[in-house]
Amino acid sequence: MATGAPWWTAERVQPVVRDLVHASLARLRPGQVVPLAEPEGTGAADSLELLNLATELSRCFHVHESGLGDLLLARRGLKEWSETIVRSRAAWDHAVTFTTSGSTGDPKPCTHSMADLRCELDVLADLFADRRRIVGVQPTHHIYGFLFTFMLPATLGIPVVDLRGTGPAGLLRSTQPGDLVVAHPAYLDLATSIPVQVAEDVSVVTSTGPCKPAIWRRLRAAGVASMVEVYGASETAGIGLRRSPDEPFSLMPHWSRVAERDRSIIRFGNAGEPAEVPDFVEWLGEREFRVGSRIDGAVQVGGVNVFPGRVRMALLEHPSVADAAVRLMRLEEGGRLKAFVVPTPDTVGDGLLNDQLSSWLESRLQPVEIPRSFSFGAALPVTNAGKPADWYVRQRQGD
Repeated sequence: MATGAPWWTAERVQPVVRDLVHASLARLRPGQVVPLAEPEGTGAADSLELLNLATELSRCFHVHESGLGDLLLARRGLKEWSETIVRSRAAWDHAVTFTTSGSTGDPKPCTHSMADLRCELDVLADLFADRRRIVGVQPTHHIYGFLFTFMLPATLGIPVVDLRGTGPAGLLRSTQPGDLVVAHPAYLDLATSIPVQVAEDVSVVTSTGPCKPAIWRRLRAAGVASMVEVYGASETAGIGLRRSPDEPFSLMPHWSRVAERDRSIIRFGNAGEPAEVPDFVEWLGEREFRVGSRIDGAVQVGGVNVFPGRVRMALLEHPSVADAAVRLMRLEEGGRLKAFVVPTPDTVGDGLLNDQLSSWLESRLQPVEIPRSFSFGAALPVTNAGKPADWYVRQRQGD
């Protein structure tokens, strides 16, 4: 039974499988550098890791729904897994499930029906119908990359070029007339940090986080013909679009606002529960909105609700802190809060700053709120998709 979907071919699926395998192994091996697997290999995974990988692949592509789940263990390797997934999708092609990075909590599955994804894809295909090539730096196993560098090029019948191995400086220099560059704000920030000119008629799309006006200005100065920012989340897929940092976002055609609930939206024709917009928003009408601050949820430390956002703000008040991130440690790290701090350029000695921050917070926060571990670096850690990333804290003697 054929699905009729042009993206379900082994050649197109293999990059998604590779990215999913790489991300899964990275979670299973915290603190280690995990190389991308070759088509014939699986990153030297052991038997327990192979079980985890087969489960992740089955969950994402719903291979269990077709009854072919056992083949993921019987036929191992990226090529074989891709072929099994294509065979499975020919029998069952109703949904896919993405897993959040866990950057703002525990990783969680987000299931989307193919019908819903096709609604968004129709919008994107109309918006970018004149593009001749897609140049991407997004992981394909997250929803942004899946839509733009897996489904969209197959729908438009154009090639996709993965430039993640070239580095930000080469991204814009590699463009050709008619390209659509798919990236995230942090990557575009680096790509435009040195003056560069793009080819004629190049479009850029960005998502996963707010794109600062300065990045828009530098892209325009580089000769980018048009730019689109997509607002959405793993739980909802795309929600809104805008073409300028001065404009509000407009809801995509398949969404409508639930007027009596500020953060609620619902798909047209959907009789189910409304979805929640992941941020505070200001509605300017029925279909236009501005995005406000992130909604920081509480985490439990020793049975007490603690707000990482409050701890971060206390850190930012210290004169030697340029930026900071605060999150809950993993279970194996100790279950307390941890902080990643970007010192100001004139700060000398991480060890001294570590002691200063502990004393600083002791006078401002409750003991349960004070991070047990401080890590330092030149920039906050982010994933390949440009989202806030976790960092691994190794246990120290005496902890």
